[in-house]
Amino acid sequence: MLTQKILFIGVRNKVCLIYLSISKGRTKERKNACWKNWNGPSTAMESDSIVEGLLYLESTHGIHCTRMTGDGDSKTIIKCKERVSYGGRILKVECANHAVRRYGRALQKIQLNSARFKGVEGYEGLKF
Repeated sequence: MLTQKILFIGVRNKVCLIYLSISKGRTKERKNACWKNWNGPSTAMESDSIVEGLLYLESTHGIHCTRMTGDGDSKTIIKCKERVSYGGRILKVECANHAVRRYGRALQKIQLNSARFKGVEGYEGLKF
């Protein structure tokens, strides 16, 4: 936290582009290191990578991360609480970018679903 340095990077790939290019006949067959390392759903990539990072930091450096900044995905925090030994002490801090976007969408939804905000008499009719 004091150094503000990246301690872990987790990468998940569902497709190996070199293998895909070879299978479609665009590239000659060659021996390569395949970068495909994920077979699960794309939505689980983020939570799996974060859990891997938390376990790595705990085992290698003895670090317990108690705050996690992320989007509004509740699956990630649930996975952390299930699979990390100190998971019950992890607090989720909402990413400002995602929070503002969700707030804006909620306001738009209210505007579209409420008759008093529609038309000339509603929100659009206000003169600022």
